[in-house]
Amino acid sequence: MPLEALGKDALGRDLFFFGIASPADVGMVKWAPLHFVALLVWHADGVSTEVVSGLVEELFNRGASYLCTWGRDCERVHDVAEETDAFPSELASPEDAVRLTTWHTDDSLEEVVDFLLRSTVPNAYYAPTTTTSLVLCIGDDALARETRQALVDGLRSECR
Repeated sequence: MPLEALGKDALGRDLFFFGIASPADVGMVKWAPLHFVALLVWHADGVSTEVVSGLVEELFNRGASYLCTWGRDCERVHDVAEETDAFPSELASPEDAVRLTTWHTDDSLEEVVDFLLRSTVPNAYYAPTTTTSLVLCIGDDALARETRQALVDGLRSECR
C-alpha cells in the first residue's frame, strides 16, 4: 500500500497513512519531513522486544517527535519506546528535547485517531519542525482498511 496523503489534521499538519504487512517493511516508507507525529497501529503481541525496539529506533531516527501506540500490547511498545535513547546528538541536554510517547490500551481506534488529529503537540524543541502526522499500520489488509476509514471519518468530523 503506497503512502497516502489524507489532508490536514486539526493542528495544521499534513496527514499521511501507510499500511505495511510487517515491521521489516518500514524501510518502504519514504517521506521527507524533518519531524513528525507518528501513530503506530499494531498488534505487537508475540513480537520480540528486539523487533519492537528496532522499529521504534527507526521511527525516532527518521524524526518522530511524538509516538502514539495502539493495538494489542501497545503498552509494551510504548515502554520500549520510553527506554530508547533517541535524543538528538546536537543537544547538550536531552531534557531540552523530549520525544513524547503515549499508549492507548483502553481507547477505541476512533478515540486514538481523534487524539492524534487534535491533541498531539510535540515538545517545544520539535514543535516548529513537526509538520506531518504519519499513521503507520502494521498488519493485515483488514486492519489497514479499518485504520484508514477511522482517519477519513476523523477528518470529516473536524469539518463539521
